[in-house]
Order: sequence, then C-alpha cells, then structure tokens
Amino acid sequence: MKFHDLINEPFGLQFGLSIIRMLPPTIGYRLTEQLGRIIAHNRKSPMVQAVRANQWVVSGCSASAEEINHLTEEVFIHRGRSLYDYYRYFQDRVGTDKKVVLDDSFIRVIEHSQRRDKAQLLLMPHYANYDLAAAAAANHGLTMQVLSFPNPGRDYRRQNKFRNVHGIEVTPISISSLRRAIQNLNNGGTVFTGVDRPYGDSSLQPLFFGRSSAVPTGYIRLATKTGVPIQVILCSASLEGKYILAASNPIPIIRDQDPIREQLININRVLTVIEGQIKSNPVHWSMFYPVWPDAMQSAP
Repeated sequence: MKFHDLINEPFGLQFGLSIIRMLPPTIGYRLTEQLGRIIAHNRKSPMVQAVRANQWVVSGCSASAEEINHLTEEVFIHRGRSLYDYYRYFQDRVGTDKKVVLDDSFIRVIEHSQRRDKAQLLLMPHYANYDLAAAAAANHGLTMQVLSFPNPGRDYRRQNKFRNVHGIEVTPISISSLRRAIQNLNNGGTVFTGVDRPYGDSSLQPLFFGRSSAVPTGYIRLATKTGVPIQVILCSASLEGKYILAASNPIPIIRDQDPIREQLININRVLTVIEGQIKSNPVHWSMFYPVWPDAMQSAP
C-alpha cells in the first residue's frame, strides 16, 4: 500500500473496513500510531513535506527542525486514531452517538436544515475527526448539499460514496453544483463545504496565519451573492476520547463598494475563526496539502 493511499484514501478503505474496525481499541490505536510514525518519517513524501510546511507556518515560522519532526509525527498519529474511530463506528449508530457529542449550537443547525426555515452556509476545516462528525450529524437528520473537491479522482469518489450512505448529498464543485447551491440557499436550504483544502481557487490568496495562502475562497461568492451568513462547523477532540461538534455564531456578510475588498474582508473574518481552532491544538489539523506553497522550501 502506497503512502498516498494511506493518506488520501486513509489507510485504504478495504484495510480500514475489513481489518482495523475489527480490532479492539488497545490494538487498533497502537497499530495506527505505529503506521503514523512510519509515514511521518518518510521525508520524501510530498504529503509529509506539506504537513511539515503547514505546521511550521502555524508555529509562526519559529519551530525548529526537531519541533517540526515531533509535530508532524503527532499529526499522522492523530489522523490514524481518528480514522480508526471512523471505520470502527461510522456504520454503528449507537457507537457513533457515544463517540460524537452534539453541542446545542449544532443541534440548532440540524433543526434549521430539516425545517428549511433558515438558509445556512456551513464551512468546516479538516480538523479532528471531521468524517465521523459528519456521519453523526447525518444520523441525527442533518440534510444538506455538500460541495466537495472538484474533479475527484478514484480515491475521492470512493470516499464520497461512503459519505452518501449517511444521506449526505455530495456534489463535486462545478458550475451546475454551484447553481444548485445558490438555489438551495435562496430556498432556505443548507449548503456545506470545506474551507482549507487548496484546489486551485486561490487567486485572492487571503492572509491565513499572517501569510498569503492557497486556501479556497469560492464559498465567499456564494455568501455575498445570496447574503447568507456563514457558520464555521467546529469538531474538537476531548480528553475522554470523544469528539465534540459545535457551530460558530453566524458571520454576517459585510458589504463594501469594492467587490474584491468585500470578499477579502469576509474571508478574513472566517479564517480568523479557523485559526483559533487550529491554534488550540495544531496537530489535530489534518491537512496534507501545501496551504502555503512558498513555505515548502523554507520549512526546516
């Protein structure tokens, strides 16, 4: 199994579903920890290099090579543990409910999505166990259109099939899916998308952790076009091994005569919330692509 498969199709769907989920937690966590260490030590891997660069920028570009080594290892260990939990529990409604705690703020999001009485544009970073959190949300009746990575390859298509099992309608970003998203928002529906996975929509290069970044920005055009406030969905890991799913306060759109400045003003307000979550525990940020491409050569 290639390192690319271990990350992009994390630990492999077949491996995860047929083997890891059958192991007791003491063994499953130990196995994923060892795999995480092995992956992190492959310094030639583009994904390991991306994690190192991302963690370096989050540190304020001040972490030493030894510190970056440790942070990178912890990122892969945490992701492995999250994936073990996901594959073990995602088809188990009772188990998922035990692992994922829904905050009152998120329960309100679910209720609005069901009643379609309040348009919601939800953004979520790749933080903590975002996949298991999405499964728990769908189990509790969250209905939404998901705008996913455009032109998905085989690995992403397989992941999307598993997400669709939970009633989450995944639509890769395209002109038609964006039109549908606008229609959904105008009709009081709920639209969800990622906020930190670079995919080429980076012409604005907004400041993120004080540095020009390649994070996607297309969501802000949905918000400014429809006037729908943005909410950031926050998944965090507790010391008890559970995941807490919450929603930020709505971030209303601030208008400006200059359309570019308007977009940047509102993007920065969103990214400030994301920064706060990542700073709370940087190694829980599972971003395996270079958010700051220029940092790839600078990181120790």
